Amino acid sequence: KNYLNAKLEIIKNQTQEDLAIINYDDETLRESIRNTKPGKAFFSIRENLKEKGIDKGSFLDNGKIIYFDKEKNIEEEIMNAGEINIRGNHNLYNSLASIISAVEFEIKKEKKRDTLVKCQGCENRS
Repeated sequence: KNYLNAKLEIIKNQTQEDLAIINYDDETLRESIRNTKPGKAFFSIRENLKEKGIDKGSFLDNGKIIYFDKEKNIEEEIMNAGEINIRGNHNLYNSLASIISAVEFEIKKEKKRDTLVKCQGCENRS
């Protein structure tokens, strides 16, 4: 509940020019932000978001990480999920969200991939 409240508080303070990056697999969060102001990009390890009517995001498709933006007519395979150095679904979710952020900041595809491959994570965390 604290996570949901924290996310909603952030989104509440965003404007139409901002981008909210949302975990599509969190149904409660997804439904809670339906009528909010900022633009939205979603990420998912369970669903092909293009088939769900989402306009922008990243998702896992047969072990590959895909980024897409329907408005800009972009779809690109970023990398194989197995190449991400730090393991676990939590880290995969974080990687998908970071890819959306990296695209928004116009970071090149190779740099996104290299960073996720080389990332060692934080000491004492897994």
